[in-house]
Amino acid sequence: MTNIPKMKSDEFRTILLEGADVKEIGLDEVKNRLKHIDKMLESFVPPPEGEEFLLIIAKGKPNTWYHLEADNIKVGRAENSDILIQSSKVSRNHCQITRDNNGWVIVDNDSRNGVFINGKKMKKRVLCEGDIIRIGTIELIYISNRKPEFL
Repeated sequence: MTNIPKMKSDEFRTILLEGADVKEIGLDEVKNRLKHIDKMLESFVPPPEGEEFLLIIAKGKPNTWYHLEADNIKVGRAENSDILIQSSKVSRNHCQITRDNNGWVIVDNDSRNGVFINGKKMKKRVLCEGDIIRIGTIELIYISNRKPEFL
């Protein structure tokens, strides 16, 4: 069972679940993540209609939007992948992103080079707003169209 730290009712705290670990990040880190995303998007088309997306980054620049609709999304270099990444650093069935009661969960399918989320190699993780997922040389940024009111 995950142990979430106690907090006062008037405190703003964001808890990231990293596998079985709980990591608390402050308001400044949340703001910095969202500012980073906004800066990248200044020169890119806004997202299409919908609630939740992956912004696919190739060669350091926004490339395309992927609307999260299906409950199970396959990522890899296999032809039947929903997100097809043609790179020798990506396994055929590299990972999958599924929707469950907690939101979107990414699971590494025992890929050769792994899945990195915010710079840390992980096997499984519930996605949080602004998470940067690296698969091979491609980055995917999880974006929800719901921005916190404090920005």
